[in-house]
Amino acid sequence: MENHNNHSGANGQHLSVANSRTVTIHDYLAVFYRSRWVILGIFLFVMSAVTCYTFTTAPIYEASTTLIIDEKQGMGATLFDVTGFSQQRTLINNQVEILKSRSLAQEVLRKLSNSPKHDSLEIVRDIGIEKTVLDALNSLRQSISVSPIRDTDLISLKVKAPTPFEAVFLTQTLAEVYQNMDRDFTRGEISQVVQFLEEQLSRKE
Repeated sequence: MENHNNHSGANGQHLSVANSRTVTIHDYLAVFYRSRWVILGIFLFVMSAVTCYTFTTAPIYEASTTLIIDEKQGMGATLFDVTGFSQQRTLINNQVEILKSRSLAQEVLRKLSNSPKHDSLEIVRDIGIEKTVLDALNSLRQSISVSPIRDTDLISLKVKAPTPFEAVFLTQTLAEVYQNMDRDFTRGEISQVVQFLEEQLSRKE
């Protein structure tokens, strides 16, 4: 009877040791091997989806330029250089909003439509056929990315388009239209100063 009890105790100890066996790398490899076809199938499905998306999605190209804002000239200054408006952060933010504005985009679109290369520009090529002017205007504004460069007087301007040529052409046109608006603002500002001085002179006389 005593021997039987000792034998039972030995078996219990053996089972306890077996149940507490540490899982090894071989166990993981065995699970991986048993599921190899499922894992391979998932891998092939993901790779096929990525490949299909890559070859069927139209490529998007991006061109960029950097604008420097001079607070002493053009739209970077007011008639009498109000101190609050000449602060760098306010000045740069104002110029960012001008570059993103609807009026600037409308002028860019008008210039693109009148360009000799308008047949090569998808943004304006199908106006009146497959899309309206409003559609083209919205597409243009969505393709434009404007962001100030921190702690500088610089603004980064980026434009996306379906071809490298169009991306570069749109970026150049946008920068040119902005510069023209800035120049017109300066001329108008000078005209206001002259008119003001003439009025003051007439009163003195």
